[in-house]
Amino acid sequence: MTDAIPPDSADRPPLALSQLRVLDLSRLAPGPYCTMLLGDLGADVLVFDDARDVQAEPAAAPRDETALRRAASDATLRRNKRSLALNLKTDAARRIFYRLADEADIVLEGFRPGVVKRLGVDYDTLAARNPRLIYCSLSGYGQTGPYAAHVGHDINYIATSGALAASGSDAPGPEGPGRPAIPLNLLADFAGGGLMAAFAILAAVVAREHTGRGQYIDLAMSDGVLSLLTAPMAAHFAIGTDLAPRSYVLNGGAPYYDVYRTSDGRWFSLGAVEPKFFANLCTAVDREDLIPLQNDDDPAARSRLRDALDAIFRTRTAEEWFALLNQTDVCAAPVLTPAEAAADPHNLAREMILDAPRPDGSGETMRQVGIAAKLGATPG
Repeated sequence: MTDAIPPDSADRPPLALSQLRVLDLSRLAPGPYCTMLLGDLGADVLVFDDARDVQAEPAAAPRDETALRRAASDATLRRNKRSLALNLKTDAARRIFYRLADEADIVLEGFRPGVVKRLGVDYDTLAARNPRLIYCSLSGYGQTGPYAAHVGHDINYIATSGALAASGSDAPGPEGPGRPAIPLNLLADFAGGGLMAAFAILAAVVAREHTGRGQYIDLAMSDGVLSLLTAPMAAHFAIGTDLAPRSYVLNGGAPYYDVYRTSDGRWFSLGAVEPKFFANLCTAVDREDLIPLQNDDDPAARSRLRDALDAIFRTRTAEEWFALLNQTDVCAAPVLTPAEAAADPHNLAREMILDAPRPDGSGETMRQVGIAAKLGATPG
């Protein structure tokens, strides 16, 4: 067993989730992200590694960029956690796990449907011993439905939910929908998966205060993404419109909600949706003549407005636009790369970039993204 971080000091205030004990059987990013969120706020998280992997010969230090990225990501997602290596295919390991689950509040697993049943660590088995246990199965397509047994990754889950078709750089043309843009694995893995699982688990914790019993949570990442699409899907249900790349106000279909090149070759984001913000933009650049074009749905008018904004934004650098437009109350910001975001003064002031102990017990630190939820009385 290893400790990811030193125990809390006696003079620290109690953390919000310090009363919760979590057993984490997950492997891929969504599960570890879920328990990282819980651990950041004080939950006692115990990660279970496969003893067969731990007993293998130590892997060579990663050298290529992909391996280095994966190692850094894994180390960050394991912060504020302890770990224990077990081979759950053995009776001895299962007995250890049962004793830990008897005292746990939460179990999270991310296997394909049916695996935990074969291992003997499924909800029914554990809940019979500990009725207060909250058990979350986090999977791509859920435990039921025609796709339940399908393998997949973020790109597949957002494809199934409709989100992928709405992302891209080209509007529909004579040959059909534009080519979707493949985003980072944020929507399904982290938002629809890990974050949604953390929300569901804590909802079950609150429910247990009333019922005295735990419950089973079936969390599908494809379901989570579809939930994130609640607003655009509501428009589809109401008026029958479908989403395609750059066909909707909030996915680049409107000139006033788009990105533009600046004189220094960078991209700059504009989000002047509300008429007052768009009017502020037009006034700041002495182009009040463009104000009537904001809500003109004629394609020629939209094209004229987009061309005008494209020419305008090419007259200054991104930083010059940022300084000007934020003085005049316009929703606008430079498009930062992740490296630039890590050095941005606002992100630093918000303590969203910090140095934390490495989980290997070496005493060294590594730069990480901080805790988004700023709890006033029980900070993470």
